[in-house]
Amino acid sequence: KNEKEADAAIKISSKKSSSSFGRLFRKSRRASNSTKTARKYQDNTVSSTATSTNTAASGSNVRMTDKQALDALLSAERIEEVVGMMMEYPLSAAVQGRACHRLIDLSHSSRHAEDSDEQQESLVRDIGGVRLIVAAMRNFADSEYVQKCACWVLYSFSYKSQLNRHEIISVSGINAIMASIKGHENNENILVSAFGALQNLAYRND
Repeated sequence: KNEKEADAAIKISSKKSSSSFGRLFRKSRRASNSTKTARKYQDNTVSSTATSTNTAASGSNVRMTDKQALDALLSAERIEEVVGMMMEYPLSAAVQGRACHRLIDLSHSSRHAEDSDEQQESLVRDIGGVRLIVAAMRNFADSEYVQKCACWVLYSFSYKSQLNRHEIISVSGINAIMASIKGHENNENILVSAFGALQNLAYRND
């Protein structure tokens, strides 16, 4: 009788432990899924903006051609749209170059508006724009257009903001600028902005 009671107690205890473990596992899994969902939402914030732009421009969910993307960049009014395009078309030198050009325009178009230049440039930094600019320089080292526009962006962004300078340095922006100088040593437009950016990074990074 005692053995039967002991077996019964063990089974009950086992069921309770299994049930408790199951609840803990499900709770942990829900927490993990919530964290993954939050990270996915954060990572896709910019890319979803690009998708919305694609849909608006083409009238469907079909991905825009490079030409359509270039046209969309000309009329883009938000920093998020431009950075989203850079994420959406990483293999297009034309899109990357025009996006860099547009970032300069948008960063300084608010001179008499509510947002300051610094706020616009901070937005570019906060949503990963500086990292994408440097990536474009590495991916299209032979493109004079990309190098010229990217160097001008980095020169502009590094002029006033210490945070921007730190960000450029942290994503290996100096190496990208040096490579641009070495690869385009006869292009005056690239050299002026590239050396200007290096000067900002060297003498203003105190």
